[in-house]
Amino acid sequence: MPICAFSSEKTPAAKTATASMSSAKTPDAWLISQDGEGGGPHKTLVTSEGIRSENLRTGVVIAAKAPSWDVTMYNKKSQTYCVMPFSKFQGEMSSRLFGAERVELNSATWKLDGPTQHLGHQLWRYKMSSKPKMASKKLGAAFIFKATYWTFKDIEPPLQCQQLLSKIYQLPPKVKGLPFRLFIEDVSKGWFESLSTTAVVRADGQVVSVDAPKGYLRKKTQDEVMVDPVSKDVFDSFSEWVDPKLDKKNMEREKLDSKQ
Repeated sequence: MPICAFSSEKTPAAKTATASMSSAKTPDAWLISQDGEGGGPHKTLVTSEGIRSENLRTGVVIAAKAPSWDVTMYNKKSQTYCVMPFSKFQGEMSSRLFGAERVELNSATWKLDGPTQHLGHQLWRYKMSSKPKMASKKLGAAFIFKATYWTFKDIEPPLQCQQLLSKIYQLPPKVKGLPFRLFIEDVSKGWFESLSTTAVVRADGQVVSVDAPKGYLRKKTQDEVMVDPVSKDVFDSFSEWVDPKLDKKNMEREKLDSKQ
């Protein structure tokens, strides 16, 4: 039984286990600090009713809660926001930054490699059991050789929370559990830690707010909220590695330039 299953009902066995561990009330919220390769440090509040994750580098906040689970994204720097159905949310970077690796991670098959522990928490460990699909024909080969992925076993918020945080980091949303840690072996860096969890603390009583601050300008798309114009040009350049349409346009442009 997870130590934080976010459920008001317990089986007799669970009640006995809880009582034997501690007389304190099971926490209904956790505050998780994580650092993602490329994406930067995040602080995420996970409760029995929702999730709110803030990128401490970009100032982008992503939040959703029951019962609708609509996703609100707002940017503290540009003071813009948008609201979208849960199914429309594509991830914090919209597959732009380090998109090729993320495409491959989501296309691979993951095999449960057993439980483990870290930072005092019980975890699930998964290993990539199949070669991922090639993210870009332009590269001629896949980025990733191997990957090991850990998720929380003892903190089980609603499934939407797990899926949303997975999407934020652009990790496989179908793998069970909140993202905890990711190691990748790729063509350029060898083995490296792509996602790490640095702290997990109880946050009893905290609630998730999905409202953007007053005065923020509403936008139609998350890309308009995610980045300012300068950063958007940078992210767009990365998308050329994973978007076949952009690849084709670039090749056509290069052919024209060579003829001139």
